[in-house]
Amino acid sequence: MIVMQLLDGKSAEVMSIAPGATIAAAAALMAGAGVGALVVEGIDGHPVGLISEREVTLAVARWGGELGTRPVRSLMADGMTTVAPETPVVEAMRLMTVRRARHLPVVDRGRLVGIVSIGDVLKSRLEEKTAENQVLMDIARWPKAA
Repeated sequence: MIVMQLLDGKSAEVMSIAPGATIAAAAALMAGAGVGALVVEGIDGHPVGLISEREVTLAVARWGGELGTRPVRSLMADGMTTVAPETPVVEAMRLMTVRRARHLPVVDRGRLVGIVSIGDVLKSRLEEKTAENQVLMDIARWPKAA
């Protein structure tokens, strides 16, 4: 399975925010949309970073009450890891594990085409392993040739 197949089952809309928006605006957008991360897009529309619930939570401890007025650029994860649509899901899982990333933007020729979460990846792998297990159980039930 490839990442593009994960995107096929999701909404095409990717939530994004500008680097100059406040962290309070980012948190409100995530909460309102029910998403765990936002892609930070530059003025040219290309992804320049990522801000997630994890960064917001860590920033609360660091900056406390002044957090909400700070710009997203002060908190976003620079040098974000991205994947291409044709990336195998197992490779996306490996990247998420190594980089401790919960979200991977999917970029095709410099254009953001989606985002996958660790939940998307785990769900697909669970479905794959469940199907494999069912095939093995079915084979075990077949009558043996004489």
